[in-house]
Parts: sequence; structure tokens; C-alpha cells
Amino acid sequence: PAGLLALDREWPAIAGAVAELRAGGASLRTAVAPQHLAYVIYTSGSTGKPKGAANIHRGFVNLNTWYTDQLNMLEDDRVIVISNLSFDLTQKNLIGPLLVGACLHLVEGYEPTAIRKLIKDRAISWINCAPSSFYGILEEPYDDLHSLRTVVLGGEATQYQKIEKWFNRYREQVKLYNCYGPSEASAVASYHLCTGLQPSLPIGKPVNNTQIYILDRHHRPQPVGVPGELHIGGDGLARGYLNRPELTREKFIPNPFTPGTRLYKSGDLARWLDDGTLEYLGRLDTQIKIRGFRIETGEIEARLNQHPDIRDSVVVAQGEDTDRQLVAFYVARETAADQVVQLAPAALKAHLQETLPAPMLPAAFVSLAAIPLTPNGKVDRRALEHSAVNLASSRAYLAPRTATERQLVAIWAQLLGREPAQIGVNDDFFELGGHSLLATQLVSRIRTQLAVDLPLKTLFEVNTLAGSAEIIQAAKAQHQQSLDVDIEDVEFEEVSL
Repeated sequence: PAGLLALDREWPAIAGAVAELRAGGASLRTAVAPQHLAYVIYTSGSTGKPKGAANIHRGFVNLNTWYTDQLNMLEDDRVIVISNLSFDLTQKNLIGPLLVGACLHLVEGYEPTAIRKLIKDRAISWINCAPSSFYGILEEPYDDLHSLRTVVLGGEATQYQKIEKWFNRYREQVKLYNCYGPSEASAVASYHLCTGLQPSLPIGKPVNNTQIYILDRHHRPQPVGVPGELHIGGDGLARGYLNRPELTREKFIPNPFTPGTRLYKSGDLARWLDDGTLEYLGRLDTQIKIRGFRIETGEIEARLNQHPDIRDSVVVAQGEDTDRQLVAFYVARETAADQVVQLAPAALKAHLQETLPAPMLPAAFVSLAAIPLTPNGKVDRRALEHSAVNLASSRAYLAPRTATERQLVAIWAQLLGREPAQIGVNDDFFELGGHSLLATQLVSRIRTQLAVDLPLKTLFEVNTLAGSAEIIQAAKAQHQQSLDVDIEDVEFEEVSL
């Protein structure tokens, strides 16, 4: 296995190893060529095995040249990084500012209030993130965001209605870019400078040294306006998938238009518009995106099917935009024609948590007698996507007992789209359908309605309604105590009238 080197303090050891190799007659390669491997980034795999896109230096340089030159990043820009360091869009957020000498601001965790404050206090001019992350920091009247001059969105489809009010206020000073691109093409393959908003924002035209083709299943170009699979060629293409030669051959095909080169089959459905820009239409397979995370439902199904009490499973997404939720439908091993066996949702979620990150955990688990099939024998995912699912709590119901608990029940009901009577103080916010973006809205409403700044981290640590209420009541009591102390310290002077 490869060792881990700390380059800032292990140069003597490195020099010793180099001397030993040279003494043995080894020829060390010192030059880095464009086709050499730069990094490997793993994405979710449909077979249950994540795939590592092996990207080369040519693509890495091409991406950052586009990012700094064509988007005009300047030395006096102040760039904020709010995306996870393992997210492929983060690489240009880190390298781009360093290449031009701009100022880089890293944020620990995603907390919209803190991010807005940092943007205002540090006069941040540049932000690049997933659309759903940007929605979370848009809070009217948007005064904290007046310093922004460049906003780059990518990683999922941008919903124009979520940013319309903000963009209409700042459109004269802000350049808004809508980007598209998979990890297999160095993260960005096309971009669009938005001059106005429309229900379906284009993903624009190819970035420099990149070609995009919309092809039918026979690899023939589709006319303008006709949907087809989006294929990508050019300098940004990855070498392939690390140690996955068969998958590499399947996805990286010979380019019929430029012999000797390759095209990447994205699995995305798109079409050319009359003005020469591209419109993204969705996925051709079961891959989905939820709040910026690229998820292969097959990977979740593969893990779920490893549970000893499950015979088969299907995972789909239900809901729209940022309210989309993963729902797992399964057939229990002990289920018979006359009796459907229900498994404990908490146990199934715990099983998945051993190997999957939080964004890939279903919000609900539904037991079925059998997985529905289409007339041609395939899984009827459309039927499951439209199947009514009740995100019921697994906790014993206990009615709110205090004014704070009743206020929290009302707030939860609004955010989760439930009746207050359905929510008890023992309930878990995330078990009822809450997610990270809704959690940020919950923090904001608690601040506005209860006058308490509850850290976002606290919601993830103490996610029951009763637990949150206790923390809020304690914060109020501490605040009142400090006010009482301040009043006692005031000296009153007697005045004769």
C-alpha cells in the first residue's frame, strides 16, 4: 500500500529514498506530462461499487484556465468556499484563486446565517456552489449579499424561481453562470451566462477545448430541438475509471467524428436550442441528484439487499426540487402472499449508515408484497415514484407540554408539510422528512419566532423536538438571568422634585 508523506516535514526522508533509488540505478521521472494522472475522484456506482474517475493534468489545467480566464477571476476577488472538500466543484474553488492571487475564505460547515455574515463582513465577491446550497443563503432583503459580483452554480439543475427575486435585484452588478459537467469531464463541460431567468435555464455552450454532441442510440447527431444523450469530448476527459476497464470501455467510446479520440457517454438527456445553447432534460438511467449530491440508487439498493431480512429492494426519489426525498421500497425475506412483514426503519437505516453517507439514506422504508413491474418485466419505477408514502414516526406519540414545545410543533408542521397533531415531542426531525436545507430554515425560524440562535450543529446532535425545546428554554433562561444581573448593577440616583 502507498504511504502517506507529510511534504512540509519529511524532506530528509524523501531525499534519502531518492538517493537510495538512484544508487540502485533507478531512473526517476521528474517531468509531468499532460496525460499523466492528476487525481482520482469517486462517484456513486449503479452496481453498488463506487467508480473512481481518473482525471489527467490536461483536463485539470483546462478547467482552471477556463475558470480564471473566461470567467475573469481577478487578483482582488474574495472567494468563499462553502462546498465540501470532497466535492469535485471544490477543486477550482481552491486552485483558481491561488492561480490569480485572489483571497480565499474557507467555511467550516454549512450554516446560512454565518455564511451571509462572512460574505458581508469580508466583502466576498465570488461564490461557486450547488444551487441548493445557494438557495439556503438567499434571505430577503438580500442586503448581506451586495458585495457579490460573480455567482457560479453547478452540480444539479438550477431552479429559476428560487433565485428570481435575488437576481432581479442584483442583475446589473452580478454575473450569474449556470454550469454543467460530470466528474468524468473534469467537473465542467459547458456554461451559460444568464442575462435573464426562464423556467428551464440553459446549460450553455462547451467550455474551451471541449466538444459536446447530442446523439441518438446509434450515435447519430440529433437535430436542433430533438432530445438525445449528451456526449462529451475534448481535453477535459478523464483517462477512464480506475481499475474498471470494462466500465471504461462502456462509457468512454471511440469518437466517430474525430478518429483517435474518445467521447464520454454522460447518460444525460439534453437538446440543442435555436440559439446554439444546450438544455438539460434529465437522466436516462436511475441516477438522480438531490440537493447537489449525485446518487446512483442502485448503490443504495445493493447495500440494502445485503441486509439478511431483505429479499429485494428499489429506491426512488419522490417530491420536487429541494423537497426531494429518497424512499426505499423492499420485500422482506419472510413476506408471504398472505402477510407482508414490516422491518424496523431504524434498523434498516442503521444498516445503511455503516457504508453510505447521510445524503444516500432514505427518508422512508416501505414494505411491499412484491416489487411492481411494467408489462415488459422491468421494475415500474414510475409507479413507485408516484406511490403515496407516509413518513411516519417510529416514536411513541407524546403531545407538547410547554409553550416552547407547542411553538416548535407549529414550526415543524410548516416546514414538513404536516398537521401539528401528527407531530409529538419525541419525534425526530429527520425521520419525518427533514434534511439539511430544511434544517437551516428551521434554525432561521427559531431565531425569528423564538429569539434564540440555535446552532445548526445542535439540530443534528439533538434532533428530537423535546431536546431542541430544552436547549431553547435553557438559552432563554440564561439570557433572562444576564438581564437581571445587568439591572441589579444599575445605580439609581435619588432626585428631589
